[in-house]
Amino acid sequence: MATTRALGRVASLFPHIEKDWWKDAYNEMYLHTDGDCVEDSAITETECAELLEIKSVQQLFQKESIEVLDLCCGQGRHSIHLAKQYPSLSIHGIDQSVYLLDLAKERALAENVQDSIKFCEGDLRQIPAADNFFDVVILLGNSFGHCGDEGDLQSLREVCRVLKPGGIFIIDYVDGSWIRSNFNQDSTRYLHPKLKQENDYHKGRYTRVSEFVPAGTMILMETPYALVPSLDTSEPDATICSNLECNQRLFQNTERVHCQRKCIQDVAWCNDRCRAADQDRHAFECAWLGIYGERIRETEGQYDFAMLWIVLRLLAGRHIEMTTESKPREHYVRENWFTRGWKSIESLTGNAGRWPQTKIQHWNLLVEKYFGEIDRSNLTIDDVVGIISQEESNSFGLYPRATGSCPLLGPPIDRGKDYGIGVYPRTSLINHSCIPNVSWESDGKGRMILTTSRDLKAGEECSISYFDLCKYVDFNTRQSLLREYFLFSCTCERCKTEQLNGSS
Repeated sequence: MATTRALGRVASLFPHIEKDWWKDAYNEMYLHTDGDCVEDSAITETECAELLEIKSVQQLFQKESIEVLDLCCGQGRHSIHLAKQYPSLSIHGIDQSVYLLDLAKERALAENVQDSIKFCEGDLRQIPAADNFFDVVILLGNSFGHCGDEGDLQSLREVCRVLKPGGIFIIDYVDGSWIRSNFNQDSTRYLHPKLKQENDYHKGRYTRVSEFVPAGTMILMETPYALVPSLDTSEPDATICSNLECNQRLFQNTERVHCQRKCIQDVAWCNDRCRAADQDRHAFECAWLGIYGERIRETEGQYDFAMLWIVLRLLAGRHIEMTTESKPREHYVRENWFTRGWKSIESLTGNAGRWPQTKIQHWNLLVEKYFGEIDRSNLTIDDVVGIISQEESNSFGLYPRATGSCPLLGPPIDRGKDYGIGVYPRTSLINHSCIPNVSWESDGKGRMILTTSRDLKAGEECSISYFDLCKYVDFNTRQSLLREYFLFSCTCERCKTEQLNGSS
């Protein structure tokens, strides 16, 4: 569905929606925007399991020669899952989207169930099938209700026509009143459909936009894989809710809940609900913090303690993924662009060979001294040191202000003291430039938000600044900072020009 302009927040979308919008909406964009639901095999498995909890369906599927219609089948996620589980079913998938049907056929072939499913283009208001043909008709994915009152009524008439007498019709339909009462406007993740990951022999992985993207467009919102407060004792509002799905700053006068075992004062939550949601992750770190937290802070210093703590939280995330047997999703192109979970941490550049040997030796000593009893699950000391190098190369300091524009449009703005340190795997894929075309900032919940600072043309690489360009202005200062903390020298057009002109 073509969009000519951004509407912003409006009272109602209905006046702005084209008639029969759905005819053009279910394409690649649909997979991108609804990807967390329609491209998650675990969600499909759960939905099919709930379907099979209906005793009459379960009994019917045990029989031979059962005809099943998956109406508005889309990319075939339910059809394919059911065909794998019940090879004797004869499944017919019907949808109006040729794009999704082609994808469904491709995936059925990959799963070797192509002989059990027939995918066909069709409209649910005029189902291309004979009368009394199907034993079961399923209409899932909230696909009912797109066609107006008359069209919806005609769809139900068609279902009755093609169902055998005594057949079963199953439909899921969103309770609008419940959604309106429980809707949370704070989404936690967003990936612009035109943002792509690429790989270059010299620069490695980077991101670009596949099509034109105008200035002021949010291209990425990401929650951290791990985050710790800055531990700046001079900053009274340095504490952050330890629940990764919350991360709200806990100001001095904010009520908070501390660890019942009193492991360390820096661990706090907004309320008991956040503490309960964070129970598994905190259980991994609690004993370690109680034994080593204050000791490391006193003997090694704040910096090393924060570094080891965030690595500990990275390992906690890995531990949870391993113990819950999280499985990678297959056959989905979008996941090939941007990996998730621990795989995204493993893929981060650590520059292990570039760090000074004294630094590597120091990290080795820290890991041997403090991580000996941690459940590393087959990770060696060298592996953990490698994770430290990845964290040190890719972590972001969180500030209450966004970086100023470049070139400066006014006097430099102080970003303020950082209140947290987070690891954002997808944000880390965007390379540095001293004339960036994307700005970044963290919101009040620790999420990283990237916004285009100018128009980006199709194919253009996205770039951010790894530090505050309002503070580090001259060429030598910028280059020195990059070499010390990020182990490279910048060769953007601004740096090349300033170096050529002998800027200092």
